[in-house]
Amino acid sequence: MRYSIRIIILAVFLFLYSCGSSKFDASKKNTPGYKLTAQKIYKNDYRFLFNQDSSYVICLKEFKPTSKYPANALSYFIYNINDSKKIFEDSIHGGSVNWLNKNVVKIKRILEVARKGKGNIIIKYYNVITKEFVPVSTLKLENQN
Repeated sequence: MRYSIRIIILAVFLFLYSCGSSKFDASKKNTPGYKLTAQKIYKNDYRFLFNQDSSYVICLKEFKPTSKYPANALSYFIYNINDSKKIFEDSIHGGSVNWLNKNVVKIKRILEVARKGKGNIIIKYYNVITKEFVPVSTLKLENQN
């Protein structure tokens, strides 16, 4: 009798354990790739900025200023949702990252020390289609569709 009770308890335990792990696996399978990548890289406290047609997303993680880096620090990656691939990743100290239009990311970096005769803000534009930085002269600054 004791032997059969132990077997029943073991069977119930294994059944409950297998059901619980399959629910976890199923929820992980339904999680979009960009969210899984963000969880893997940043763990928590990140946010997403989608382009106009939601085919690409920027994942941002902001860090509070420290005595070593008095400006805010920002880590980010750009993810192609249709191809399920991270296409670019970088970090900057002081600045911002946002969409200029559906294909171009504007990366603004504020330099800590301004050089004589030069501005203290650097702006770069990254084209998610060509996967290259592009000069501002080649961009249509109005909203592209």
